[in-house]
Amino acid sequence: MTPLSKRLLIALAISGALNLMCAGLLIGNAIHRSRMRAERAHFEPAAHGGRFERRAGDGMREGRRGAAPFGGILAAHRDELVQRRRAVVDARRAVERALEQEPFDAAALDRSLANLRSETATSQELVHKTLAQAARDGDAETRRKIAAGFAKLGPSGP
Repeated sequence: MTPLSKRLLIALAISGALNLMCAGLLIGNAIHRSRMRAERAHFEPAAHGGRFERRAGDGMREGRRGAAPFGGILAAHRDELVQRRRAVVDARRAVERALEQEPFDAAALDRSLANLRSETATSQELVHKTLAQAARDGDAETRRKIAAGFAKLGPSGP
């Protein structure tokens, strides 16, 4: 093998490695963006008609993985839950605006965070009261569906 062919072979190997690295970075970035969009869909209305995207764990529709969590128990409260979710989305947007506002207003941020905390707590109270009432009024099968719903939601920690 001549010195020139050795150099060309080394250059080819380096070029191939760099191409694979760039392809990996592009694919990884696309996967990351896709996951971020999916996470945002949990909190923001879809672009079509202001309706909310399907989200796993909302208890109102069938998710991608099968039956709705909590066995459809929350379906009777769908309109109220959608209204609560919209209020949380609006509160999140208010926090975003407060953080982006120039000059920065710490009091506005504190107010918007307090409002977000309140909206989130109100939504959780509605879901918790509904599930607790269904568990009290239901039979063992109903309680099993509620327990399975919490299992479908998975761990909340990192």
